[in-house]
Amino acid sequence: MAAVSGRIAEGGFTIVGIGPAAAHQARHLRANGIPFPLVLDEGGEVAAALGLRRQSLARFAFNLRAWTRWLGSFIRHRRQYRITGHYSEVPAVAIVRAGGAIDWIHRGRGIGDYPPVSEVLRRLERNTNEGDEVEVAMSQPSGPNPAAVAWSALRASRLSRPAPIGSGTVDHGELSAVLDALRRGGVGALVPRRVELKAYRDRLGEVDPDSLSRAEALAFWLNLYNAGALDLAAEGFGAATDSVLRIPGGFTRLWADVAGEALSLDGIEHGKIRRFSDPRFHSALVCGSASCPTLRYEPFTGDRLEAQLDDQMRSFLSSGAAIADDSTNTLRLSRIFLWYGADFVRPHRMPAWIPAGKRAVVRSLLPWLGGDVRRWVETTRPSIEFQPYDWSLACAVGFSDATQPEDH
Repeated sequence: MAAVSGRIAEGGFTIVGIGPAAAHQARHLRANGIPFPLVLDEGGEVAAALGLRRQSLARFAFNLRAWTRWLGSFIRHRRQYRITGHYSEVPAVAIVRAGGAIDWIHRGRGIGDYPPVSEVLRRLERNTNEGDEVEVAMSQPSGPNPAAVAWSALRASRLSRPAPIGSGTVDHGELSAVLDALRRGGVGALVPRRVELKAYRDRLGEVDPDSLSRAEALAFWLNLYNAGALDLAAEGFGAATDSVLRIPGGFTRLWADVAGEALSLDGIEHGKIRRFSDPRFHSALVCGSASCPTLRYEPFTGDRLEAQLDDQMRSFLSSGAAIADDSTNTLRLSRIFLWYGADFVRPHRMPAWIPAGKRAVVRSLLPWLGGDVRRWVETTRPSIEFQPYDWSLACAVGFSDATQPEDH
């Protein structure tokens, strides 16, 4: 690995190691001159999210190659034993898209069962050539670092899973006032409102979201995330930057402390919101950029959440996230559906790691497409493309519930 790590870096990729005993791995990597960050997965949450299952004792015993490797490593100062933690642990190598979706993965069948380095390099080179389809190559400086996004999404899987079982409600009046100021005055109007956003964040931090109903809890997390994104946009505007991506650690630094748990914006999205298994939230969150969905004119509330999210999906698709081009028989989708389309195809598996096919994504979006567009998609079977994503600093608020046009 040391011999090819430079080639991997030159290709615009970042290596991230994840394991149950990162301290032992770190010493081994330093000794062999292989520099890349390590994530401690002591509880095995990331391994579970990647679909890595422990092998049974019987399977291990009859896997002669794995058995001899493990026994040899155990004898040699327990190095491999300390790294894997148990004979049943198996390794994996994955290429991960922006947003955390896995483009390719090799799941080992026993200790030391890694793919050949040449195979990994071949996969990386192929993905670089297919840059429009796979968001692993960091060739577009206007977008986020895909490896960093994937790493952040994996780390979020270690956060506590939402388990709302109560019936409480939350007042989001402060956010409503900020949204009204944004609608009237644009992003610049957010700068003097940062104090209100932080006060709102701190008040929500005193709430136990698990004491709320499921709908109220999801509304709670959506509003908290959007408040953080608005604060990020205000920070960017105040610093005269052209994109929230210019703000160091904007989505990965700590934004809120909720019920004793420190959370970044990425942590709220991937560790909390996506675990509600409702992909419609992708039309409800904003990131302070031109291509993100239009922000709803009102905070989300538990009693109206179902209608609000349906309206957000219809509005997002009809306002440019799904453009039907008759002249080329092409449906152009927001890049959000490239990054997170699997959430719509397999909502019960959210956060979905394995990417879904284009046509499966389109089929999952049909309930929210306008009538004429839906019929056109169903009858013409158009080709499918993903639009470029504009990360320019921007944030817009809708004025009322969307009225969906039938024309396309």
